Amino acid sequence: MKPLLYCFILGVAEVACGANFDLSPIEYHIDCFGNSPNLAQVSSNDIAKIKQNINAYESLLTSVYFSITTNENAQIKSYLDAYENGSIGIQSLNEKALEEGNRELVGYYLMHANDISTKSKLPIARSFAGFGGYSETVKLTTEYLNTYPNDWHGWRMLGSAYFLMDFCNVMDASNKALYAYSNAVKLGDKESLGPLASVALVHGDMDVVKKIIPQLMALKQSSHISKKERLSVISILLIYSIKADQKDVFIKTLKGVNLSEILKDDIIKEDVETGCKKFKDRKIEKICQELTKAEHKDSKSSPSP
Repeated sequence: MKPLLYCFILGVAEVACGANFDLSPIEYHIDCFGNSPNLAQVSSNDIAKIKQNINAYESLLTSVYFSITTNENAQIKSYLDAYENGSIGIQSLNEKALEEGNRELVGYYLMHANDISTKSKLPIARSFAGFGGYSETVKLTTEYLNTYPNDWHGWRMLGSAYFLMDFCNVMDASNKALYAYSNAVKLGDKESLGPLASVALVHGDMDVVKKIIPQLMALKQSSHISKKERLSVISILLIYSIKADQKDVFIKTLKGVNLSEILKDDIIKEDVETGCKKFKDRKIEKICQELTKAEHKDSKSSPSP
């Protein structure tokens, strides 16, 4: 039985985690390994897939899917020993291991739960998340953080698990997700800025977003993020500016932005159009006029069907 490895992606939404565990945060996302979400781009299909993933995980636990062979058992033990002594990193156990490697990691844990070191609980928690086992992810990540409270990887993973459980109505965990993401950000994890702001926006906590606006603006300008990640940050900032009635944030968000890129994203384009109608300002009128011109130019250059 092949698992329905849908997490969001996240990561936002590239939602087929089983197809490729090498996930980067964002188009819309929260991916299997706790990468960033842009809740503005969630669809009903995304929600259905996450719920489907959770239900699939419960079925997998009662099947033989996670059973591993003697050779697989020995191999996973050697990998965990190497991770324990620092010979390999966490990505070797998760992203680079693809679906099969993560299945084996979960299978090993189910056989040796009492023998797992605290350090190894984080990669195993990430593997559980990839299969929809968010309750086990929370349990293992919490145990890990009790020993390694200054590791933002753990806090990001915990925030992601709580976020998914809250969003799918498995439990009311929005405050726990905010707390975990906030800790990740405080410890230097810039990729948790998006998830933190997204969860706060969904639950109407504008003060949380307001505090990290400077960091989000800096992230938008960063040369170290992809186009998809940049668009996700722009989307978050635009939604905040509209919800919080912050005209200056709206203007600053669009400063220096390539309008042709905005036109490629229907949701962000709609956010810009909403701001154009909401805010009355000469600078904004100019932005809206430029967007209209860019849209007209784009439509003229597009080939006829």
